Amino acid sequence: MTGGKLILAAILIGMGNFPVVLDTTIANVSIPHIAGSLGVSVSEATWVITSLRGCGKR
Repeated sequence: MTGGKLILAAILIGMGNFPVVLDTTIANVSIPHIAGSLGVSVSEATWVITSLRGCGKR
């Protein structure tokens, strides 16, 4: 690919990846709150978030 097709592909890949990055960021920022609400440690809540990310859950 060259020129316009390359630029379009880069834009589309970036747009497709943005929701994943945003969702992961929100989940990571909310880990302490989630852990407190569920009565588990932060490390246990982090493990759950990591597991969901590894399984492709979105």
